[in-house]
Amino acid sequence: LVGGSNGRYRLDTAAARTLAEQLAGMMDRDRVGLMLTPSRRTEPAARAILEEALRPRGAILRAAAALPLYTCAGAAPGNPIAFGMGTHAWSIGASGAAVAGGADAAWRCEIDTGWPWLPDTALDALMPPALGLEHLGAVSFDKGCYPGQEIAARLHYRGGNKRHLVTLAGAADRITTLLHTHPDALLALSAQQSQDLHVLGVLNGNSAAVDAFAPLIRSRHAG
Repeated sequence: LVGGSNGRYRLDTAAARTLAEQLAGMMDRDRVGLMLTPSRRTEPAARAILEEALRPRGAILRAAAALPLYTCAGAAPGNPIAFGMGTHAWSIGASGAAVAGGADAAWRCEIDTGWPWLPDTALDALMPPALGLEHLGAVSFDKGCYPGQEIAARLHYRGGNKRHLVTLAGAADRITTLLHTHPDALLALSAQQSQDLHVLGVLNGNSAAVDAFAPLIRSRHAG
């Protein structure tokens, strides 16, 4: 449970209550163990909410994480430590070394490789195929059980999904104009400005304006 300096990952009391309810339900339903490590930026009130809900169910809450985001201490030279998976992994090869480019480079990597972060307006509004979760190996259509699985599998196998995760790249004024002119065509999830504006979003194939975005699509994130 990390708390980024820009507040992007901050766990406040309201979010903690929702998280505690969801985790408690998972522990009761699936009989799983749970270990949480709040960061030093986690609000004390939020930690207290998690402890009250989860400790009676056997959860372990460890001491606050000592390391800030994107850094690691203790990696031996020639024996790097990797965090994450695939394109989302960071390799650290020297003691205390930081990820090249820092947070900005990591955020850009997430946008370009299709790792979605959902704004509040997108919560509970999109199916797994629309978020490209299959290409991340984060969803299965033929095993397990989760809310909406039958619908997601039907859309996948019958080709009925009309929303797709894409990365746009281009001049900032051109992209922002399209977003304002055709708000139904693309739901922007995250963005970063460098020489060009890079945007990760969900493209609505049913929109009449979908062709206007086509020249700006750098990559499509599908299974």
